[in-house]
Amino acid sequence: MSEKLRRKSGIGLALILGLLLSTGLYAQKVRLIVIEEGAVVQVKPEAGSDVIQDVPLGALLEAEQKVGEWYEVKVTSRLGVSLTGYIHERFIRTDEVPVTITQTPPEASPPREVRQAGIKKGDIAVAVGYVSASFMNEKSTYTESWSDGLLVGVSERGEIAHKLEKKPYGLGFSFSYLIAGGLGIQLRLDYNFTAKLEAVEGGSTYTMTWSWEDGRGPFDLTDAWNVSGELSVYPISANLIYKLQSGGSLVPYFSGGVSYFLGSVKASSTRGVGITWEADGSHFLDYLDVPIKIDESIGHIGFNLGAGLDFLFSPGFGVNLDAAYFVGKSIEQAWQHSAGTYYGNNFTDKSWTLDQENIEFLNGQVSPLDVNTSFFKIQAGIKVLF
Repeated sequence: MSEKLRRKSGIGLALILGLLLSTGLYAQKVRLIVIEEGAVVQVKPEAGSDVIQDVPLGALLEAEQKVGEWYEVKVTSRLGVSLTGYIHERFIRTDEVPVTITQTPPEASPPREVRQAGIKKGDIAVAVGYVSASFMNEKSTYTESWSDGLLVGVSERGEIAHKLEKKPYGLGFSFSYLIAGGLGIQLRLDYNFTAKLEAVEGGSTYTMTWSWEDGRGPFDLTDAWNVSGELSVYPISANLIYKLQSGGSLVPYFSGGVSYFLGSVKASSTRGVGITWEADGSHFLDYLDVPIKIDESIGHIGFNLGAGLDFLFSPGFGVNLDAAYFVGKSIEQAWQHSAGTYYGNNFTDKSWTLDQENIEFLNGQVSPLDVNTSFFKIQAGIKVLF
């Protein structure tokens, strides 16, 4: 072989060897043993990078290459996917004398979408829960005393007693998105199923007691009516949420913010109204059955405070337990009487017309229904993270 050919061959081998050296293809894999607790495999070879996976003490890994103080390794996720990441040299020792592996750190690239469970940016949750609240006072009352003609000491008393048929259940929907670390925003809807109103010990009762001027009496009569209705309360909330990034499958969080309470109050019953009149030299006494009702919408601002726990089966799916207290207003809902013509109970051929003036007077007699919109809710459901 001529000198010229040998020189060209030598140059070619040198170029190939240089290429191999520059790409690190000559390197051998190095076995690593984790010797310190708290070891993690991260997305990039730098402090503060997102965590792919915790690595237990004593775990064995294989290094593909070394980048500065970081070893490049492969790990398998909970879903069985092979992922490439980096572990710092302070967490490990080599299981054998390694071949020196060096490489210029790669150029910065966007973070991978693989994140440690609980560090996903956004999530959507759907849940069902139990609502605990008093919501309403137990009864509305009215009293009236008067005398007229031969009647003395006429006393009327009415009571509209009611209770919620059962504590309502409800659904919960929320969307959360982290904006900085574990801090984020949350939009939340809590839809509570309608609670039914039912009578207590006869519902509405009416008692009238009277005496005559000649000393006869006292006499009395009573009557009772049913009471029914329903209550719905469902707040829409805009919250701040903070997730404690524990690095495991359990992710606790706290939330709180402003709530706008929506809903309605409906109730209906009947009350007695005493009447008297003189005819043909005689004095008569009777009472009317007058319907009363409430039909009002709820709309006001309050706030809520809550806490919860996510249990993640995978980086993108888990179950959720959530508890929150919603603080709303206590609202007085006035009973409304209905104008119209009504017949007596004892003298059924006699009728009386209640005009608007009479109605306004009667409306002022009955104490309002107090509706407390505050409630505590605990719920459980599923959560999807993205």
